[in-house]
Amino acid sequence: PYGSLEKHTGASLSTLGSRMAAGAPDDESGRGSVYVLESGAGRTWNQVAKLVPEGGASSGQFGWSVALGEGWLVVGAPLYDSSLQDEGSAELFKRESSGNWAWISTISSPSPMADGKFGYALSVFGDTIAVGAPGEDGGGRCHLFRWDGSQIQFVATLSRDGINLDAKFGCAVSIYGGGLVVGAEYEEANNTKQGTAHVFQKIGDIWAHQQVLNLPDVDSFACFGHSVSAGIDAIAVGAPGARGSDGAV
Repeated sequence: PYGSLEKHTGASLSTLGSRMAAGAPDDESGRGSVYVLESGAGRTWNQVAKLVPEGGASSGQFGWSVALGEGWLVVGAPLYDSSLQDEGSAELFKRESSGNWAWISTISSPSPMADGKFGYALSVFGDTIAVGAPGEDGGGRCHLFRWDGSQIQFVATLSRDGINLDAKFGCAVSIYGGGLVVGAEYEEANNTKQGTAHVFQKIGDIWAHQQVLNLPDVDSFACFGHSVSAGIDAIAVGAPGARGSDGAV
């Protein structure tokens, strides 16, 4: 599914088992699309669906972010305009018994803002969806939802008091089990905008802030937290602006 020139296929990726989703946020004359592929014999990957914006996200870089669940898929469109410019949205699709993928619902921010960019980052684990909105409230937010197979339920909004206005908290999110990591690539740390990553843990029904990760010896604008990945007993944090823009993890 390479598409034609300037579709930016592969701008986002998500895999689960034998399935892959690849975002192409500039496909369809800027509306965006997502290709769904499944692995076949001989280690080949076959396209089984092409998803285009339906419901809310008729534009707005649909496919900027993608996250696969077990038989369902969430697609971010962070520049979607509803009542506010670039407030963003996330679109939920479900795989039907026929093998077709059907649009189910638009997930919207519980506190939308102009330039909020809700849907900029996505992560799914089990029935929980984490959605980054790095432009909301100036410094950024992360919203959590639950998909019970029939409806979307809002769970919580995570943010950080006192964070600088352009911190981009929510530019990257990764959820694993009862843990969540949220990147804030321009948050001020050690007197510079080097970036941070925040660790949250689910305790009962509450997502509690546990720790701020940063490095004392990275450059200003290292973009630490630009990308994050959480696993069983480890967290990886990308800093593409570190070491003279050579980057580091």
